[in-house]
Amino acid sequence: MRQTEIFPILEDQKLIDDYISYQNALISWKKINLKTQKSLIYANEVLNRTKCNKTTSEIEKRGFVNKLYTLIKELEHELSKSQMHINICKEMIGEYGIYFSCKDEYEYL
Repeated sequence: MRQTEIFPILEDQKLIDDYISYQNALISWKKINLKTQKSLIYANEVLNRTKCNKTTSEIEKRGFVNKLYTLIKELEHELSKSQMHINICKEMIGEYGIYFSCKDEYEYL
């Protein structure tokens, strides 16, 4: 194989590696998103139980509720961030898919 024939193959392999990397990243971000959703649901459940708890003093309850509100805000931020990364990965995978499906058509023009 001549050197000029190898470069397109290497370029294609780099694009394929990037495509696979985005697929793996998407899987990872989806797992993070799911774990964050579960944590957020649990934190809200604990918050509701804490508010209804009659045996704990109001001062203790207020301190714990404030910490839970902070945790919930952090989890919502993480959820938003992971969703943004999921959207980026999906968009890039779609772009690579379009490129790969149209590549042969454009090579011969």
